Amino acid sequence: MTGGSEILPEKTSPEDVKTLKDGANEQQQVDGIVSMANKQAADIFREMLKPILKVIDTASDMDELQAVLKDEAKLKELYGQMESPELDDMIQQGIYLSHLVGRSMD
Repeated sequence: MTGGSEILPEKTSPEDVKTLKDGANEQQQVDGIVSMANKQAADIFREMLKPILKVIDTASDMDELQAVLKDEAKLKELYGQMESPELDDMIQQGIYLSHLVGRSMD
C-alpha cells in the first residue's frame, strides 16, 4: 500500500465506493469490503490457476499427470508460478480497511 487513495482496489466501481461510504453501520462497511475483495479475487484466482491448467492440458495421460504431481521439485516450481503478490496485497488491504472500521467503533 502506497497512498491513501490507493487503499481501495483498482477495480473498485463507484457503486462499491458508495456502499462503503453510505454504510449505515460498520458491519455494512466490512460487508462492502468483502464484496469488493470477492469480485477482485475471482480474476486473481483465474491467473493463479493457469500453471495448473497448463500442466493438465499438456499431460498426455493420467499417469503422466500423476507423475508430475508426485514430483516434489516440479510441484515446488509449479507452486512458485502460482504466487500472487496481487492476492497478498488485496488481503492486506482488506485486513487494513476492516481494522480501520473496527477502530472507528472505539
